[in-house]
Amino acid sequence: MRYEKYGTLSNLPSYWRPRSQQSENHRMDEKAAMAGADLALFGELVLTGCDHNNLHAVSEAKDGPTAVAIATAAKDLGIAVIYGYSEIEKSDFYNSLMFIDKYGRCLANYRKVHICDAEQSVAGYKAGDAVTVVDWEKPKSGNVYRRRSMVLNGGAQFIAISAALSRLPQRHSTTVFVPARALENRCYIAHTDLAGEKFVGFTGLFDPLAQSHHSSDPNTSSEFMLTTEVPLDTFHDVPFHYHSHLRPAIYDAVIPYETEVPWNRQTEERTQEFFNHRADYYDRQMNGMYNAPSVAASSLSEVVNNKNGKLLDIATGTGLIGEALCKKGFKNLVALDRNKKMLEKAAAKKRLSPEEAAKLASGSFHACVCVGAFLTEAWLDPLVTVKEMSRLVECGGYLLLLWNATELEEANCEIVRKNLDAVLKEVVKRGECECLQFCNVPNYLEECEGTLCILKKK
Repeated sequence: MRYEKYGTLSNLPSYWRPRSQQSENHRMDEKAAMAGADLALFGELVLTGCDHNNLHAVSEAKDGPTAVAIATAAKDLGIAVIYGYSEIEKSDFYNSLMFIDKYGRCLANYRKVHICDAEQSVAGYKAGDAVTVVDWEKPKSGNVYRRRSMVLNGGAQFIAISAALSRLPQRHSTTVFVPARALENRCYIAHTDLAGEKFVGFTGLFDPLAQSHHSSDPNTSSEFMLTTEVPLDTFHDVPFHYHSHLRPAIYDAVIPYETEVPWNRQTEERTQEFFNHRADYYDRQMNGMYNAPSVAASSLSEVVNNKNGKLLDIATGTGLIGEALCKKGFKNLVALDRNKKMLEKAAAKKRLSPEEAAKLASGSFHACVCVGAFLTEAWLDPLVTVKEMSRLVECGGYLLLLWNATELEEANCEIVRKNLDAVLKEVVKRGECECLQFCNVPNYLEECEGTLCILKKK
């Protein structure tokens, strides 16, 4: 693997002015490119700074004019860029990082997951929902904060941290925590901070042995640029192997649900990895916050009189829906799920009988439920799922669908949302099903609303 280089810049006021208006200090992108750097890494909120009295005045959409200008410059100079900015989407604001490659393409737009109290209460930022791992040329690069998740689940070799650390309380954090994280995760970490009297201003690169390859003076407050090489091919086998001994079933239940929503899991392989990882602790993670199983079971029991009729639970996961249905008196349950490990957890509860979809005949079930199965395109396709549910349910039987409406409003889920809306309208319009109920569920999941739909097969 060839050496990768990165360039760093601590602050960037008026950075993307036309060349005729740029001062020498505002042309570090050109200097980094001329130095042979492949990547220019900038600080957190570098385009605006951190004092935001009016986010509307400083924020832009991820495809706004600044992003277009930076993409153009990156393409002209032949250098990739990671920069921090204040993002607006609809009426929400995010502390975001944009990753643009040397061809001017947006590889990722990361929204800061762990925001401090001031960012939320004073500035008004919302927290992002996922970590980001990017296939950038040969290495895999990650954008901050859940480091172990990016390395273990995403295969990240290089983590880029854009920071705006306050000088007084956090001046030692970069020289202690950053090398420690590089060591324990066995990957390279590049860290860059904003310049000025208020900020730590530390920039550096640490290898998987926690060694500093190149760093700035930790006491500096001046703007500067560093260039160095990241020899990824020299650390294939560092002498630390404790990751193979991790026991996520014991301690990963504390992982917040919102950090694991798989927005970037857009392939079957990545989706399976996601659920394989969660199977051991999913029940404990969702305990006390996931109300959808009880909502679905209660809603179905209100319209279904024959509790002995055969019932199909699609996307059963670890069987939480099935357990709730059993408590409501449903006795004959069959479970389907794409992930074998999750299905094994469901079968172990001895209340569900796993079967394969291909073996199920038309009209085999009195009722069919599908809860929490629609999100990104790598999950279930609603166009196929709803039609199959209708095929499998007998005449006079019931279809119940319940989904996370809050998450489905995300831009990554737009196609799934449109397909779901279209197929539900289609089966009703052509007289295949009658819609008995379609309503909001305010307590679907902690801080998330749901949508409930109950159909009756004609």
